[in-house]
Amino acid sequence: NVFVLPGVPQFFEQKLGTICDHFLTQRQIYMSKIAIAAEESTIAAHLNRVVEEYPGVAFGSYPYFNHPDGGVDGFLTIVTIESVSEGTAQSAVEAVLKGVDDDLVLTVEHGNNNSGGSGTGGSGGGEG
Repeated sequence: NVFVLPGVPQFFEQKLGTICDHFLTQRQIYMSKIAIAAEESTIAAHLNRVVEEYPGVAFGSYPYFNHPDGGVDGFLTIVTIESVSEGTAQSAVEAVLKGVDDDLVLTVEHGNNNSGGSGTGGSGGGEG
């Protein structure tokens, strides 16, 4: 989240209300994390379809190489799912899992966060 603040005091005051609302309003965020013993590129097309199907959900995809928990080749991809709706988050998790072989799914974790900010999205990662 990036906010650009104006230098003129009256405009600054107007923006301050928006910022306070954004950071001080508590919202329940439902989060899930799926660990998949596969190279990200092998599941990317499926993940892209799921992302398109759930536009209100924040997804993250984080590939790791030579990871001790990875598959035979040491590949591990962590997929994160965040939504303000528990039902939508669960549906998105199920959609991700439908396109991945059961034997490649290492863990599925669920949780929630009372957060004033929004979820993360996009993809990133690196070596583990």
